[in-house]
Amino acid sequence: MAEEKVAGSGAMKFQGQGIVLTNQAMLDLIDALHRKGASFRFQAQGFSMHPTIRDGDIVTVSPLGGSCPGPGEVVAFRLPEQTKLVIHRVIKVIAKRYLLRGDNGAFADGWIPGENIVGIVSSVERQGENVFLPNLRANRYRQRMWTFLYLHWLPWRRRLAKGRRWVGKTLRNQK
Repeated sequence: MAEEKVAGSGAMKFQGQGIVLTNQAMLDLIDALHRKGASFRFQAQGFSMHPTIRDGDIVTVSPLGGSCPGPGEVVAFRLPEQTKLVIHRVIKVIAKRYLLRGDNGAFADGWIPGENIVGIVSSVERQGENVFLPNLRANRYRQRMWTFLYLHWLPWRRRLAKGRRWVGKTLRNQK
């Protein structure tokens, strides 16, 4: 595989695969594009947002445009102590501070200041097809319902599975 250093960017270019950027170079590029009102597309890596965003999906991050993301929306942000770009869902908002968590994560990232929010995820492509991401800004009732159901589905699913196992075990013991 042919590779070459891209001058002054801290990135490597791999022939046929595009450009791989460092976290800082990607954040700088996103900031520059968002100042001009443009969106940024890149290939996601990792499993913290599975199943909403999977490893290898193409994610589009759009500028906030002065609005504040609400609960249930997916945002790109910088971790306060690192220069690392992360995409997670907003759980709660209090005074321009955001509690964020990955859909596949058990724990929240902690309270992230509003200035660390880079943009909002506006679309996700998987194998060339757009994956549905609800427009939660359009309907606040739908936003609250979506957030409630999404955040509480896993614990309820576990309880239902436990109940089914208990019923099955009880029925087997009665025979």
